[in-house]
Amino acid sequence: MVKRISIIGGGGTGKTTLSLRLSEIFNLPVYHIDGIKYLPEWHKRSDIERFEILNKYIQEEKWIIDGNFQKCEKERFTKSDLIIFLDYSFINQLFGVVKRMITNLNKEVVGIPGCKEKINPSFFKFVLKFNKTKRKWYLDLLKTQSNSKVLIFKNKKQLNKYLDTIQKKR
Repeated sequence: MVKRISIIGGGGTGKTTLSLRLSEIFNLPVYHIDGIKYLPEWHKRSDIERFEILNKYIQEEKWIIDGNFQKCEKERFTKSDLIIFLDYSFINQLFGVVKRMITNLNKEVVGIPGCKEKINPSFFKFVLKFNKTKRKWYLDLLKTQSNSKVLIFKNKKQLNKYLDTIQKKR
C-alpha cells in the first residue's frame, strides 16, 4: 500500500496537479514544498524553517510531498513508498510554465496561500537551469533508491497512461 509519495521535477512539469490527482486516488494529504517555502506576498521562509516544517511532515504516516528541496531529499526519499520524477525536456517545462502563467495570472497559486501567479523572470531562469544543474543530482540520488519505488516519466503522455492504469485498479 502506497502511503508516502514524493513528486519531483522541474518547473512547469505539473507536480502540483499530479499531487492533487494522486491525493484523490490514494486518499493522502498533500504538502507542497513551495507552500512551505513561501509566505503570503512571496516572502520566503529561511532554509532552516523550511527544513524543520518539511521534516515534521516527512515523519507523518501518510503524505504526498511535491516539489524540490535538496537539503532534505535523502530523508524524504528514504521514507517514500513511491518517488515520481517528472523528467521533462526544457521545452515541455517552459510550455507548462507559460501556460500556467497565462491561465492563472493574478490568481492565487494552488498550494501557496496568499501568493498570486505572476510573470517572474527569475523563475524562467530557474526553469532554464534545472535540467542543466539539478537534474543529474536528482538522477544520481534516485540511483540510491530501490528501483521498485522510482518512476521516471519523460512526458505527460507516459504519466497519463500510468494514471489511467492505477485509477482502473482502484
